[in-house]
Amino acid sequence: MSDSIQSLFKGLAKAMEDDKNANLFGASDIRMPSHIPRGILTRQPMFDLTLGREGIPIGKIIEFFGFERSGKTTSAYHIIAQCQRGGGTALFIDTESGFDPVRAKECGCAVDGDSLQVVAAKTVDAVFRTIDSFLKVLKDNDFQNDVLIVVDSITAVESEMIQKEKETWKAVNQLGADARTIRSGIRHTWNKMADQKVTTIFINHAIANMATFGKQSQASGGHALKLAASLRVEFKNEGEFLEEKKGKDDADRERYGQKVKVTFEKLKGAKMRKMTYSTLLLNDGGFDSIGQLLEASMKIGLIKKMNNVTYSIVNRNNGEEVDSFTKPQWPDWVNSHGGFDEAYKWFLAHAKATGAILPWGVAEE
Repeated sequence: MSDSIQSLFKGLAKAMEDDKNANLFGASDIRMPSHIPRGILTRQPMFDLTLGREGIPIGKIIEFFGFERSGKTTSAYHIIAQCQRGGGTALFIDTESGFDPVRAKECGCAVDGDSLQVVAAKTVDAVFRTIDSFLKVLKDNDFQNDVLIVVDSITAVESEMIQKEKETWKAVNQLGADARTIRSGIRHTWNKMADQKVTTIFINHAIANMATFGKQSQASGGHALKLAASLRVEFKNEGEFLEEKKGKDDADRERYGQKVKVTFEKLKGAKMRKMTYSTLLLNDGGFDSIGQLLEASMKIGLIKKMNNVTYSIVNRNNGEEVDSFTKPQWPDWVNSHGGFDEAYKWFLAHAKATGAILPWGVAEE
């Protein structure tokens, strides 16, 4: 940098010394609020692989949206579980009175300890007051491990303004007031989350878009959350899986899961491309992580399908077959090699070695 340019920014830095609301950084300074030091892994191999990054970004706002029964909350449970495994903590803000400790435990969450707490919030205002209070406590305690906040959901409750004026407001004004409250809350907490590297997942409902052409649904609650989110993910239920049973119709067959289409609609900090995958959401255990592990491993060449029956583990260095199994044997293979957690680490190591998954802060080629 030339002396003349240095003098410009030295002068600016001096002029900003007393301004508590603005800071000057070099363009590569990792202290910037925009810096993403790492991600929180999702415990969903196809999610990680499709995202192409090592987990959801730390310190950012994430939006999961979609219609009911599409896997939004279940996906969040998986990420909470992974955050806990890394020594982090999670706060689940429940506005729907719908937190299910049994389901959360099936997805890997530790529900009996102190690393996951649940707040029952009855208004939008209470949601953001809780977030703001938690951010203050974290700062006062200088907590250094990963922190995840999940709000389920941001549009399930109304604003306190609506509660006070309920008898006189019209529906269109109610929607406007709720959206304004969300916008105000996000503006108040957005930079604090970035500064303290606290990640927040807002689960949001989709509403039907009656347009004749184009997308048939959109997220509710206005545009503030869409603007603030560094990552937006849509979940869509694409049909049920029924057990094979003898019977005249589907009423005689039991449901064991559903197919979910996951689409990434926005991703700051990485190249945006068409990113979609489908996965199985099980009645018990959440998303089929072991099935995703097989599919994701095949996509990076770690596992190859040899014929209609047999799959083989491939040595990445020389391409030689290391081990073989059939698809029904895959869960047993995973369990005999340390269980899902060890197999997940094994997949991630190979995915990073091949460049299929990159750490945050590394540019794509």
